[in-house]
Amino acid sequence: MQIYAHRGASAVAPENTLPAFDRAASLGAGFVELDVQRSADGALVVVHDATLSRTTDAASVFPDRSPWAVGDFPLADLCRLDAGSWFGPEFAGASIPTLPEVLELLRQRDLGLLLEAKSPGPGAAGQIADELLKHRWILRDRLVVQSFDEDFVREFRSIFPRVTLALLGAPADVEPWVRIVDQINPHHVDLQQSYVDLVHAAGIAVNPWTVDEPADIARVTALGVEGIITNTPDRIH
Repeated sequence: MQIYAHRGASAVAPENTLPAFDRAASLGAGFVELDVQRSADGALVVVHDATLSRTTDAASVFPDRSPWAVGDFPLADLCRLDAGSWFGPEFAGASIPTLPEVLELLRQRDLGLLLEAKSPGPGAAGQIADELLKHRWILRDRLVVQSFDEDFVREFRSIFPRVTLALLGAPADVEPWVRIVDQINPHHVDLQQSYVDLVHAAGIAVNPWTVDEPADIARVTALGVEGIITNTPDRIH
């Protein structure tokens, strides 16, 4: 059973920050899951929401730039934001990390990466692949790339044929994905044995998200899934 820390150990630290990824290792995770978007000047940054208002102080630092969309801010401006105080004062000053910064931390902490391409636009697959190739240690069975965006998934497979690739969601027809993806990662709610068996029969692994409560952990484990994406890796560990 592989344990993927959802946005890092996000139950105990601010999601998608270096402190959350650092804590994931000590709580028993083998991989961290994170979300990658592009800044206005093309930097690969790690943040989940399309806008900055929930997890940063963008509204106070840049009051005239509503709705504070991630893609409207260059990296220098994103680096000015506090992405930790919303979670707790002890995390004040935690910043939005870049993908290279996170990869270096994962190397130091011996953690794998489950990278979600969040609302990827044209060129995102190639840019993400180019960045990952700069960190070849992660390519040795330590990397999974996933997205809800079917076009991205197909393009990434054509660029990077040997990387473990996942489709987020639960497509009713699994057959078209047999030679494209290695994992299908659905939401855990309403996940049934029949669907897990269908995906497994196609030779594809299943890793549901986001599974935190003990009863849900027990239920999806009994379904025979290969991994669990969770905010609370210590519970599963």
